[in-house]
Amino acid sequence: MKLNEDQTKAIDMIIDSSKSILDNAPNTATHYVVDTDTYFSVDFGSYFSHSLEDWEDSDYRTEQELVEAYEIVLNLSKLKEQLADVRLIYSETSVIPS
Repeated sequence: MKLNEDQTKAIDMIIDSSKSILDNAPNTATHYVVDTDTYFSVDFGSYFSHSLEDWEDSDYRTEQELVEAYEIVLNLSKLKEQLADVRLIYSETSVIPS
């Protein structure tokens, strides 16, 4: 499959954004909320405060609660798997950097 320039740029942007989210995730983060640029850990019922550079208690204990409260919630484990899938699918086209 041959991608056009716009498709290649879009994929590169998605990959770069995904990598940035994953690379910047605090150690125990399970989810990222795009709406607020906030990492959450449903395992520990907390969110990462950028200003304090530490975890704070959260009202959200499940992914469902996050999804009900925010528009765009990313499960970090799933994002990591999806990023790997995208790389695998397009690896033969040399479009996606490793």
